[in-house]
Amino acid sequence: MYPSMIRAVGFDLDNTLYDQEQHVFPFFSAAATLLGEETGFEPMIIESTFRQAWRILGPSHPRLFNSVLCQHGIYDSYRVQTLVRMYHDYVGPLEVYPGVQSLLRRLRVRFPLFLITDGNAVMQRRKIERLGIGPLFQVVVFSAEHGGGLSKPNDAPFLNALRQLQRTPSDCVYVGDNPGCDVAGAARAGMRTVRVLTGPFRAESSTGTEADFTIDSVTNIEKILK
Repeated sequence: MYPSMIRAVGFDLDNTLYDQEQHVFPFFSAAATLLGEETGFEPMIIESTFRQAWRILGPSHPRLFNSVLCQHGIYDSYRVQTLVRMYHDYVGPLEVYPGVQSLLRRLRVRFPLFLITDGNAVMQRRKIERLGIGPLFQVVVFSAEHGGGLSKPNDAPFLNALRQLQRTPSDCVYVGDNPGCDVAGAARAGMRTVRVLTGPFRAESSTGTEADFTIDSVTNIEKILK
């Protein structure tokens, strides 16, 4: 358990508070339909390649679209740009993991809550709106707004949150699913860390920075904060 000195609790968004497959898999279907119309390829085959690449390369791989188009021999830079724009614009129905809404409502009575998320800021804002969790956070930081190269695990977004919260790093605990970005970044900023074993990184080994705690579900954070 953490001592009573914890004065703010922070969270990652994708695969920590909701299952990111809800966002990417419907997009893959829409993208495959578009590519099928343009190229004559069977959309189901392209969609399957998207899913495979996402699982193998990881959800944040910068050349995932390039890889899929190359595999089908339909790569060109314009198509990649079109898919990137389409991805940033596409946000379908989303739901948080079971119990997350009530968890956040309980925690915000005890602590200021903050959210730090990577990815296109417009897209991430839409996700937060669709999930209905924005009002539960005192501070929301979009790392993309810090400029190139300053996303997690860089400590810049974490330090931004600390400034807005007017808290010291040791006052805060941060919860995330990605050991290489969430755990390493929060630890670099001096925060306590909790790794949650959800999403595609759940079986991945730590990358040199061990989390202070590991939990199977974000809803188990209350056991640590007692």
